[in-house]
Amino acid sequence: MIRRSAAALALLAALALPARAGAAPGRLHLAIPLERISLAVAQAARLAPHLGPGDALVLVLGPRDSLWRLLVALDRIHRRDPVPTLMVLARGTAQIRRVAPVLPPFVHWVGDDYEPGYEPGFSPRPQAVAHEFLADTRALALFGLRLFVAPAVDVLSSPARVGWTLTQAARRVPWIMPQTQYLSRRPRHFLALAQRLVRGSPPRIRIWPEVTLGSPLDPRTPNAASLDRVRRDLAELRSHGFAGALLWHRPSSVQEVLTLLVQMRGP
Repeated sequence: MIRRSAAALALLAALALPARAGAAPGRLHLAIPLERISLAVAQAARLAPHLGPGDALVLVLGPRDSLWRLLVALDRIHRRDPVPTLMVLARGTAQIRRVAPVLPPFVHWVGDDYEPGYEPGFSPRPQAVAHEFLADTRALALFGLRLFVAPAVDVLSSPARVGWTLTQAARRVPWIMPQTQYLSRRPRHFLALAQRLVRGSPPRIRIWPEVTLGSPLDPRTPNAASLDRVRRDLAELRSHGFAGALLWHRPSSVQEVLTLLVQMRGP
């Protein structure tokens, strides 16, 4: 195993605070993306007090974000509250290879946001997806990191075959956060697809379906659903045995995320 960048480890050596272990039974855990690195620290300061063991904050790396800005944001968030797991979501293998060597030791998971436009060689064919995820896994393993994936399931396969497709594509991926938000306003279809993903995947794979909180009138979040709809979706996932969900939102919707967290977990 190659050691991570000495400069990055030196910069963040003071952050070797142990995260609290364990997870509250019966609670639906949440992975909440922080979509703009420049706003991530301020958003995390508002959200982290409402998160606990088993929850995650996912820093979304944009195409022009500097690695230095990412490291500073991770540093500040972890210093303030080491409880939520900190993860990084990248756009394809090239960006994963760029970020992996410099990540601090308290980051263990890096994701591939696999969808059209983010990866030059994007293909919906299971063999191509499997090749991409295997390349990601090998690149991360060199630095002691693990891969999670957030694939756009609506373009990977027909709904009837999506479980099979992801099983074929993600045989070596332990954690899948499928982009199921496009069905969030059709609750029966949403739950049926989520369950099909589980049936089509080995038991060792964690499946956390995605929902998006926001206004469907916002052209930047055409798949978003209202606060009430998202709360019902999350309750359905929990009642059917899902351990967690990916809760996407725009930075402008952070207050709605806070409201949802309070409604789900109390102040």
